[in-house]
Amino acid sequence: MALTTGMRRGELVALHWSDVDLEKGVLQVRYTLSRVHGMSYVEGEPKTKKGRRKILLPGVVVEALREHKTRQGRARVKMGDRWKEYRLVFCYIYGSFFNPDHVWYLFKRLLKAAGLPML
Repeated sequence: MALTTGMRRGELVALHWSDVDLEKGVLQVRYTLSRVHGMSYVEGEPKTKKGRRKILLPGVVVEALREHKTRQGRARVKMGDRWKEYRLVFCYIYGSFFNPDHVWYLFKRLLKAAGLPML
């Protein structure tokens, strides 16, 4: 999704399912997530008006999100009371926020494994 939408990592990990319309194939960027030393995670609005935007999703992304939502639903059931319901599209195994820096680390590993240049 990062490659096809141009979304920043803080935007991706702050994306809520309520901001995604799979029927219309569009999402609304309304939040960003930062890790603040000593405060854990802070969810806020994008810094600029340009940051608050709608993004048209390619069909392949819509299908991947549909599958992801189904898998996430199964994970929610499996985790039971341990699940933290933030209604995030991309979340940690227990439903809580992903560390944006860890997402960047994983993304770089994927690029390397695929033989693609680092950004």
